[in-house]
Amino acid sequence: MGLGFMISTEAVPGGRSAGSLAWAGLGNTYFWIDPAKDVAGVILMQLIPFADVKALAVFAGFETAVYATWPQSDERARSPISGGSN
Repeated sequence: MGLGFMISTEAVPGGRSAGSLAWAGLGNTYFWIDPAKDVAGVILMQLIPFADVKALAVFAGFETAVYATWPQSDERARSPISGGSN
């Protein structure tokens, strides 16, 4: 049960892990939580109609950029930001 979230049942290559949670709001507001990769993202647009083609493209580009620059789990473990040791 997702408790109001959409649950990704399969991993997306270069993106969300299986078990990630996501939510979308009427004004093209989106967020996702990826516990397996220890990352989350929020993008808020105040634009109607919901699921506007241009808004979806912006969201997809944002999420792709986050995952493209997000360190892999072994790199995060060594990062002082994540509490790991160098």
